[in-house]
Amino acid sequence: MAAVNKFRLGIFVLSGVALLIVCIALLGLRGSFVKKAHLVSYMNDTVQGLNKGAAVKYKGVPVGSVTDLSIQIDDKLVRVDMAVEIRCFTNKKQRNLEKIESFYKFLEKEVQSGLRCTVEYSGITGMRYIEMNYANDTTPHDHPDILDPEVFYLPSASSKITDIVKLVTMSLEKISKVNFDSISEKLEDSLSSMKSLLTDPKLRNSIERLEKLSGNLDQATSEVAKVLTEEKLQGLINNLNEAIGTIDDLGKLSKSVLQNSKVPETTGAIRLASTSVIGLEDNLKLTLQKLNNAIDSITELANSLEEDPGSLLRGKQKQPIFKNQ
Repeated sequence: MAAVNKFRLGIFVLSGVALLIVCIALLGLRGSFVKKAHLVSYMNDTVQGLNKGAAVKYKGVPVGSVTDLSIQIDDKLVRVDMAVEIRCFTNKKQRNLEKIESFYKFLEKEVQSGLRCTVEYSGITGMRYIEMNYANDTTPHDHPDILDPEVFYLPSASSKITDIVKLVTMSLEKISKVNFDSISEKLEDSLSSMKSLLTDPKLRNSIERLEKLSGNLDQATSEVAKVLTEEKLQGLINNLNEAIGTIDDLGKLSKSVLQNSKVPETTGAIRLASTSVIGLEDNLKLTLQKLNNAIDSITELANSLEEDPGSLLRGKQKQPIFKNQ
């Protein structure tokens, strides 16, 4: 009876072990029945912390894993081989892509839109993974000719962490070039100069004068406030308003006077008077010309009487045509 129980126990243990082996085998072979696309990318940056089996994510969604890491000795680039499951990508009808060729066409279109792969950190553990996301750089990348037709080349880009590290390194380099000793010496000289300036007696005298001037100004302000009471200020404002009203009335009166004055008639009379003055000027010129002629005649008569007084009785003789007559 004991032997039968041991036999059954042995069969039960062997069956459990066989079932465990079958489950492990099925789990290992499960990936063989899933359609996977083979992607390759070349990294120029360090891939420290990236190992085989690391996750490959598309915009944060796990879609595959890293299958191999190798170094290209020609250009010192790190080749990263990835296996991506096609069933992770669906269309609007919730249908999975069935062919690898259609998935590659999708990737080609997305690469033109800026799809790149970068090496990112997975938390604070130091482990890294491949992130497939869109970058601002949409310039075309050269496709390696040595790849197999069944392998898709996905361009890479620098990760944000790498860019930050580069910026920090550049900043540290610039800081290391700063001459802190010279800055310290100049600062000490400036502080000493400031100290000597503050302890200068002339500056103290100037400050005391400013304080006295400020006190006098406060006193003058208080006296003005005492003199200019609210009633006086109100009276000044009233007088100012009255003066403004008087100026306004004067302006209105001037406007009415100008409107009531006969400006066109006055202008016509002035023009007529100017015309009369011009005519009088012409008459005066003619009279002066005649007076001038008369004066010339009297002068000629006086000259002739002086030469020949008897001509007054004989009259004016006609001049002979010829002197011999």
